[in-house]
Amino acid sequence: MRSFTLNSQFNSATQFGIRILEPIPIPTTQRVVEQIEVDGRAGTLTCELGWEDQNIEIHCAISGINGKSGLEMYRNFAAFTAGTIPLMSTITRLELSTNPGVYYKVKHIQLSETTRLTSALWEFTITFTCEPFTYLTGIEPITLTASGQVVNPGLVTAEPVITVYGTGTLTFRINDTTHTVKSPAGQVTIDSARKMCHVAGNIQTDALIGGFPILQPMSNQITLGTGISKLAIEPNWRNP
Repeated sequence: MRSFTLNSQFNSATQFGIRILEPIPIPTTQRVVEQIEVDGRAGTLTCELGWEDQNIEIHCAISGINGKSGLEMYRNFAAFTAGTIPLMSTITRLELSTNPGVYYKVKHIQLSETTRLTSALWEFTITFTCEPFTYLTGIEPITLTASGQVVNPGLVTAEPVITVYGTGTLTFRINDTTHTVKSPAGQVTIDSARKMCHVAGNIQTDALIGGFPILQPMSNQITLGTGISKLAIEPNWRNP
């Protein structure tokens, strides 16, 4: 049965009574490109500005489970995806049974109005707005206690979360780029995707000097500077 899973734990079929009515179109990542007309130039000047978000539309129906009608389940699911249920975390991750091995980072969820199909089924469409890439599932963190290589199996650069262990002003190098961190408390975490650094959850705005680390596709040479006892890397491997 086709299904989707939210936040790695909520299955659409078994926990919400949702049936997917048609195959889910798998989107591709598209670049944002600006074409600029320049006098005297043959053709346009092409500027790559980034990547577009992905929209995933799922046409489905919902039925009653656990003594609740289909319409009640629809209302519960709408509240769940809107983040209005107390103690329920925001939906940030989507996995599709038809596209195994990867997940999408969810930015926004929109539900259409619902229409009664049968006495037990209510039809509607879910639109997930997601970040531009798919992320590989089942990836274990990488720990380096000495200089070495890290291989990026994805097709685009990865924006990792790197925790640097050591005290003082520390440096490490990824390929030809040197990164300097200030670590007064023994460790500091660099979140390249969110463009922030923190220590034990507290933001430390001056922790990183220079740009945020990235990991290129294929092999990356990582060199640990003096005073660093360990690097813990959540790589966030991804594909278009």
